[in-house]
Amino acid sequence: MIDCTVPAQRWAQFVREVDPDIITGYNIQNFDLSYLLTRARHLHVDDFCYLGRVKNVQSIVRTQTLQSKQLGKRENKSINIDGRVQFDLLLVNLCGCGTYSSYTLLSWYSHTVVTAILTFIFQLCWILLASSSHLLQKKTLPAR
Repeated sequence: MIDCTVPAQRWAQFVREVDPDIITGYNIQNFDLSYLLTRARHLHVDDFCYLGRVKNVQSIVRTQTLQSKQLGKRENKSINIDGRVQFDLLLVNLCGCGTYSSYTLLSWYSHTVVTAILTFIFQLCWILLASSSHLLQKKTLPAR
């Protein structure tokens, strides 16, 4: 049987040592962080739940139900990690910052990367066109 308490302890220790300002990922609030906290509690990893900067304040998973016309009824998990900002890219996508074929990480990533590449190519072509037209204007034709 594999002992999962050591990796959990080391990950929590890593977060405390690195002391990040921002914790980011894709669906970290509704899955990753809540799963890690629930699993650590199940494994009796006592110091795991202290992920924030404020000493002696435990990170706790709370369930919230939100309802809107745009998203419908949605159950979200809220996790307090005091002193750190959680930036969940899934929630950014759901709030209308893009229209994708699906809300998977692959769909979001491919749309973002393709947009960035096309923007770069357009800017590069614009620079080359501007510099070549500048050179053509300076070029003089020989007199006959």
